[in-house]
Amino acid sequence: MSSSKNDMKQQLGRMVAELVEVSSADAVIIGITRQRNRTTETIAVPFGNMHACRGVAEFIYAQLCEGFEEEDEDGDADDNAPDKEEKE
Repeated sequence: MSSSKNDMKQQLGRMVAELVEVSSADAVIIGITRQRNRTTETIAVPFGNMHACRGVAEFIYAQLCEGFEEEDEDGDADDNAPDKEEKE
């Protein structure tokens, strides 16, 4: 892929268009991150019905992020600790 952000977005857009055509998807979101000059760059390319894209994004967020707790200082996630009380 080209190093230019706009070129990358165009290439991702073409990939998504092909995926939509092949799979008959209503919505596709491709998100990537990459390291450039010691910073993280994030690119998201939504394609299709924006209401459907929002639904996909909310679903992905729920699957990946809900209930996730920050890692503590030693790098272990504490969300499954046996002595932790569940909140209702």
